[in-house]
Amino acid sequence: MSLLRRISDSGISYAERKSEKRNIILSNYISLVTAATTSLLLIGRYLFDSFVSISLLEGSAFFLLPILLNYFGFTNISRILLCWIPNLFQLYASHVGLKGVPESSNYAGLRLLLLGFSAIPFLIFDLKNKKLLTIGILGSLLPILLFDPILNYLGIGYYQVGLKDESYSFNNMRAFVAFLVIGFSTYSLKNLVQKNEELNESLLAELERKNKVIRRQAEERLRASEHKFAKIFQQSPDLMVITRESDLVIYDINDKATSVMGYRREELLGKASTEFTFFVNDEDRQQFFEQYALHGKVESECLWRRKDGKDIYVHIASRQMEIGGEKYFASVIKDISSRKKMEQEKEAARYSLNERMKELTTLYKGSQILQQEKKQVTEVIQELVEILPTGWQYPEITAASITIGDQRFQTKNFTKGVSGQSQWFDVAGNGRGLVEIVYLEDQKQEIEGPFLAEERNLINMIAEMLRAHFAHMHEAEELDKAEANLHATINNTEIFIWSVDRQFNLLSFNLPFAEYMKSQYGIEVQPGSKMFGAPAIKETIELEKKWESYFIRVLAGEKFKFEEHRAGIDFQYSLNPIIEGAHIIGISVFAEDITERKTHDEELAGANKKVAELKLTALRSVMSPHFIFNVLNAIQYYIAKNDRLNAINYLSTFSKLVRSILTHSVSNKITLSDEIEMLKNYINLEMIRFENKFDYNIEVIDHVDIDNIEIPSLLIQPYVENAILHGLYNKNEKGTLSIRIKEDDEAVIFEIEDDGVGREAAMKLRQRNFPSHKSMGVKLTEERLKLINSQNLAAFSIEDLNDAEGPKGTRVTIRISI
Repeated sequence: MSLLRRISDSGISYAERKSEKRNIILSNYISLVTAATTSLLLIGRYLFDSFVSISLLEGSAFFLLPILLNYFGFTNISRILLCWIPNLFQLYASHVGLKGVPESSNYAGLRLLLLGFSAIPFLIFDLKNKKLLTIGILGSLLPILLFDPILNYLGIGYYQVGLKDESYSFNNMRAFVAFLVIGFSTYSLKNLVQKNEELNESLLAELERKNKVIRRQAEERLRASEHKFAKIFQQSPDLMVITRESDLVIYDINDKATSVMGYRREELLGKASTEFTFFVNDEDRQQFFEQYALHGKVESECLWRRKDGKDIYVHIASRQMEIGGEKYFASVIKDISSRKKMEQEKEAARYSLNERMKELTTLYKGSQILQQEKKQVTEVIQELVEILPTGWQYPEITAASITIGDQRFQTKNFTKGVSGQSQWFDVAGNGRGLVEIVYLEDQKQEIEGPFLAEERNLINMIAEMLRAHFAHMHEAEELDKAEANLHATINNTEIFIWSVDRQFNLLSFNLPFAEYMKSQYGIEVQPGSKMFGAPAIKETIELEKKWESYFIRVLAGEKFKFEEHRAGIDFQYSLNPIIEGAHIIGISVFAEDITERKTHDEELAGANKKVAELKLTALRSVMSPHFIFNVLNAIQYYIAKNDRLNAINYLSTFSKLVRSILTHSVSNKITLSDEIEMLKNYINLEMIRFENKFDYNIEVIDHVDIDNIEIPSLLIQPYVENAILHGLYNKNEKGTLSIRIKEDDEAVIFEIEDDGVGREAAMKLRQRNFPSHKSMGVKLTEERLKLINSQNLAAFSIEDLNDAEGPKGTRVTIRISI
């Protein structure tokens, strides 16, 4: 009803007299009724004929045009159009309708509609305004007088469509007479109403004048009778107002008006409260007066607006009172903004706490779901999706989705939504995933949009939780693969590997060792048993005593190697202590069958025709045994420590390096990409060995074609090893190894640079710590360069790097023609 009231009152603010306001309201109602009638005809046409009439649709819009014009103040134009539009629309609609199968009743019905609208000018115009009234009447009269000529012009005249009633021509006269009757009756009725209104207005004006006199006298008596309460009234700690019920004029107000409302007392006294916008919300004002009308008293808390525009919360307590026979209401108004602010802050804190609890609960449930190892991944992710909406501010309109690769998991109500947020996350081994949260309906805007700031953190944490979950799954899978690779590597090698504890009981061993013990001595070795257990024969007893003497030396901290010829096989043994913390907990043993290698060395020495090539192969095959056995010892240490992940990673990198060396040992050439890969494996082993004492980077400059360029194999490794062992290892702080590879004038240039202690300091340290040690790696490489130089142009240089503080490392440059 309030909407209808607002529509019907459109434009009355532009009217000065009450009668004019009534005419405008009546024109709005007529416009609404005609538009509604046309809309009903449109609906009926659609229901019974199953099509929409465009003319009816246009008519509905045209009939609402006068209301819009009234709203913008064009009240006279609006009413003139209201007198013309219905009649013209009927003729326009007839132009469409009478082209079908016309009947006499169609023409009679059209005339009746025109006559029905002929009363409109008399209803909506003041009879004293002859000009406007005449223009309005013409809008109704002309279509009636020119009915047949207009229809003939449109090609749908009565006789043109084939109708032959000869008495039809008299209809124009009958319609005109009916118009005169309706017009005269309506005019007389409107004239009578206007005269009564004028009389009422004069009586009301006289009554208002007398009322003012009476009110003034009553007010004077009231002030006189209440003078004794003035002191208490003015000294009240709260704002007190006395307001007359009949016209809401502020009868009296104390000086607190300034401090509470920002007005001076004089600005408010004697003024109607309706002149001021005290109530911020119309609903509060309406509820206040409804409660007062019902009970004669009211208490309310609401927003009030001060003179300076600031809104404050007030508590209003009003009660009816009578002064001089007239009703007033006294109000005590307290500023409760501080208390309201505290209540709002407390409510906001409670709401925020509740939201955080929802978010934490969602995270906890999500983590519990992701820990279900017995369920399939698809089931787990779908369960997680279903609980996600409960963590957001409006779970009832929230939908969620998780996309992993080409699979999508979503709640049943998931659609695009009106607003949403999303977060990507990495899926180890399967690209990327996406978490999406959408609101299906519009909600109030928060600081970051429709979602709380904490909800951005929540979706980030869920994405991170999924990333960690898939990373853990991927690591577990990789660990299983690595364990299988380790098992296969250890058991497929020709080296015998075993370890014993301090009591010389077997801790672990590989398959070749077990098979050898069974075939050679008939012993089925078992973890926890003695290496030489039953059957005890003279040979095994002697071997057991011999090996116990070796084990005792290692438990004392000694590392050593020895070679032995047994059963037609040459073995090389390496024994190292297994250290955990500061204690030796066992011994690791590596036994390599070197029979073939010795034979090969003998054959190689006798091959005079291929001395240069075989010498290159021999030199290229040299790797520091100390490095190999340290690597194996480190692996044994991690195995004994049950650090399977480090042991697997270390062994996997070592096996890649060994495999690369073996693969390229029979060839003089290697691609640059393979050489770089071997260098990376070697450096990674040294980084693990020296506990990340240095960082490294390998830089390929200017798009060097590393896959097609071939160079002599293992040419760079000795210089890299030299930089690590002598330059970076002796440095107190963490160092950096840089390897740069570039192409220049059909040559590949390698630069190996470290920021270590420098050659001079390294040499002093080596002479002091290892006086008898002779470094062969660089010497052998230099010899290789000499041999290579007979076939390929090769050169190298060593540069000591210095700054103001002294030595800052070494740079080795090697140039090889391609």
